[in-house]
Amino acid sequence: PLDPAPLVMWGKFETWDAYLALIRKRSKSLLRTQRQRLRKLTEQFGEPEFVFDNTDAAAFNTCIEWKIQQYRGGHETLESAASVAMLRRLFEVRRLILSTLKVADEYVAFHAGFIWEDEYLALIPAYSPAFAKHGIGKEMLLRVMKHSFDVGHKSFDFLQGAETYKWEFATHVQIIESQGTPPVINRLKTTAERTVKQGLVAMSPELFYQIKRLLLQGRRVVANIRGTGRRPDKA
Repeated sequence: PLDPAPLVMWGKFETWDAYLALIRKRSKSLLRTQRQRLRKLTEQFGEPEFVFDNTDAAAFNTCIEWKIQQYRGGHETLESAASVAMLRRLFEVRRLILSTLKVADEYVAFHAGFIWEDEYLALIPAYSPAFAKHGIGKEMLLRVMKHSFDVGHKSFDFLQGAETYKWEFATHVQIIESQGTPPVINRLKTTAERTVKQGLVAMSPELFYQIKRLLLQGRRVVANIRGTGRRPDKA
């Protein structure tokens, strides 16, 4: 299947402010609103503490837990014990970089990613729902992106997915296609899914991911019902 992978090519910008100027040109309110949220957050809780490369194992565990909760019933990778064990090992050997943001000495946001050939690959963003109104997810993203720019990475790759926030900050897009030859039944299923997906993505990437989020919400409901043994209430 084909998937969009938005990214930022840092070589297009001489300074960080030049990049921010592009974002302001696209949206007059995005960064202004974020500054307002940060000011209110700082007034209430103090200055957030950002660490780009945090080796705290407890922070890694919390990051994974929050991401699983966000996609409960719909995130096949993180619901696989083998996949989580692989990510944990990559974190332990310093291949998976965990960035953290603390407020009042408590973790409120995470961002896990890889650095490969001077390119930052953004893999797992997660934040505390209690701080969502403060825009803590975007604040974390902006700090990781600025660090990436400051240390001279060639690009900041959001990887696969057309979530709205990626398009807000990306400057380019790659199209990713799977390699290899899967079993016949899988190919038939994938072909049918791809036909529908490509049609939706062609019309609007954001529309496709809105539909995808609705499906994930439905899966979460099913997962919760299975976990409690209850049937959904009838209207």
